[in-house]
Amino acid sequence: MDINLAHIEQLKYLSTRFGAPFTGQKEKLLAQLTQMKAVDVKVINAYHEVLLFLKAYPENRILLRFTEQELKKLDESVNLLSEPKKEKLVRSGISHSETRANFSFTLCKWLVKTYPGKIKLFSLEGDSEWATELLKLVLPKTDSEGITNSIDEWLTEHIAEEKRMEILLQLIDNMEASPRIKEHIWEALQVFVAVSLTPDFPSRTFNALPPVRVYFHKKELVKRVDAVKEIKKPLPQSKKLSETEKQLILRSARASLFLLNRETDTVTYTNENEVLFFELERGIQIALFGLIPERRLPFETYIGYMAFKNGVPVAYGGAWPFQRIARIGLNIYEPFRGGESVYLFTQLMRVYQQIYKVNQFMVEPYQIGYGNKEGLQSGAFWFYYRMGFRSTDERIAHIAEVEYQKISAAQGYRTPVNLLKKLTTSHILLKVIPLKPHEMQSPFMAEELTRLVSDYIDACFDGNRINALQHASKKMRQWLGVSTESYKKWSLPERFWFGELSLLFTQMTGIIKEKSKIKNQLINLVKAKAGKQERKFLARWQKCTILQQHLHQLMHQSPNSCLINEPS
Repeated sequence: MDINLAHIEQLKYLSTRFGAPFTGQKEKLLAQLTQMKAVDVKVINAYHEVLLFLKAYPENRILLRFTEQELKKLDESVNLLSEPKKEKLVRSGISHSETRANFSFTLCKWLVKTYPGKIKLFSLEGDSEWATELLKLVLPKTDSEGITNSIDEWLTEHIAEEKRMEILLQLIDNMEASPRIKEHIWEALQVFVAVSLTPDFPSRTFNALPPVRVYFHKKELVKRVDAVKEIKKPLPQSKKLSETEKQLILRSARASLFLLNRETDTVTYTNENEVLFFELERGIQIALFGLIPERRLPFETYIGYMAFKNGVPVAYGGAWPFQRIARIGLNIYEPFRGGESVYLFTQLMRVYQQIYKVNQFMVEPYQIGYGNKEGLQSGAFWFYYRMGFRSTDERIAHIAEVEYQKISAAQGYRTPVNLLKKLTTSHILLKVIPLKPHEMQSPFMAEELTRLVSDYIDACFDGNRINALQHASKKMRQWLGVSTESYKKWSLPERFWFGELSLLFTQMTGIIKEKSKIKNQLINLVKAKAGKQERKFLARWQKCTILQQHLHQLMHQSPNSCLINEPS
C-alpha cells in the first residue's frame, strides 16, 4: 500500500501535539508508514517536510528512530523515481533530487572548491552579446579574435561539461578588477548552476549538526514566553570550536540556504575569526557569523545567524547593532513554523543582547507584513506584539493597543486585513533595558548618518566623492597626528575604513577641542572596523561617549552647511 496525502495530513496534525494520547498515536501511525511506500511526488514532498519537523522536535527515542528510518527510505524512493518525476522535485533540496540556482561568485567558488566535480554550469541567463564581449576580454587575444558565436556555444565547443563551471570561474577570477567588481560581473552574467544531491553532497534530508544531546519534547510546545525575562537570563559561554567543527557549521549553514536558493552576506562572506556557537536550552544551537572587512557596513555591525534545533537548521537571519539598538530579522524555514518560534526568537535576542550589549531591538515593517503578503496573512505583527514589541509611531501604537484588547476579549476574532496593513506601516521596538541619556538615538540613526555624509559631500565638494574622501582622510590624519610614514604601515582595510569614517568625523568640529581625550579612541575605532573581530568596533563605539554626544549635536545642525573645509 502506498502512502497518501491523508496519511501526511494526519501525521502533520499529530507532529505538533505532545503527551498522551498523541504519543501513542504518532508511534502507531509512523510504525504503519514504515511498512508503506511513498511513490507520488506530492506525497514525497509533503512527507519529507513533516519528517524534518519530527527530527527537530522528537518526543522520544522510538519516534526519532522511526523518523530517521523514514528519511532514509525516502532517499531510496527518490533515487528510484523516473527522470520526469525527479524533475518535479528540482529545488526541493531533497536527497537524490537536483537543485538549480543563481549564486554569488564567492559562493560558487566555494562550492566548486569544496565539492569538486559536483557543480555543473546549467545556463547563462544574462545578455548574450555582453557576455560574449566579456569573454573576449578575459581570453588571450590570439584565442579570442575569431570568436563569433555566443559564450554558451564557445564553452560547449571548447570545454568539457564537467569543467565549464571551473573554467568560467577562473576566467572571471583572473580579471584585473576588485573582488566586488568581479561579483557584479558574475551577477550580470546570471550564471545558473545545477547540482545533483547525491549522498556525498549535502541535502535538506540529511543536513544536520550532531547535537550534544537530543532534547525530547515530552510536554506541549512552549508558545508564550516572557521575552524580556528570557533575554536577560544568563548566557552560557560560547563553545570553543576546533577548525573541523567551524567548517562543519559553515558547510551546514551554507547548504541550508543554497538548497532553498537563498544566500546571505554573512554566511557567504564569513569572517572565520568571528564565528561563535552557543548551545542553549531545549535543544537550540545558535551560530553567529561576522563579515570579512571589505564587506562590512560603515556604521552598523551586521552579524548573521543560523539557528539549529537538535542539530537541524530551522531559521536564519541577522541583526544590525548600532550603539545600543539593533535591527533584527527572523526567517523560519517553512517546515518548522508550527514549532517554538517565539521561544527561539527570544533566545536569538538573548544571545545578541548579551554578546553585543544591545538594549533595544527593532523590526522593520516588511518583516511584520508591510508589502509582504505572507507576513500579513500569518499575522506576523501579533507574533512580535505578544513579545512586547510596540510601534515607534505613537498613533499606531494606540490603535494596536485597542485592537489587541478586542482580540483578547473575543475568541476567534481576527484583525481585518485593512487594519493590519495600517499597523504594519511603522517600525516596531522592544525595549529590554532603558537607554542612558548619552545612548539615546533615533532608531534610524545609521541611515541618517549616511544621509549626512552625502549632504556634506554635495555641499562642500560639489558632489565630487573622490575629492571629499581624499580631503577628509588628510584632515583626520592631521588632527590625530598620524604621520604619512605611520599611515603607510597600516593595512589596506585600515586605510580604507579610515577614509570612509573620516567623511563623518571631519564634520564634527567640536570634537577637535577634545582631541586629547578621544584621539586614541578614534584611531582604535577605525582599526577595529578593519580588524579580525568587528564586534570590537561596536564595543568601542558604545564606550566612546564623547563621540556619541557630538554625533547628536551634528544631527541637529542645519543641513547642507559646509562646516569643515579647513579645520584648525
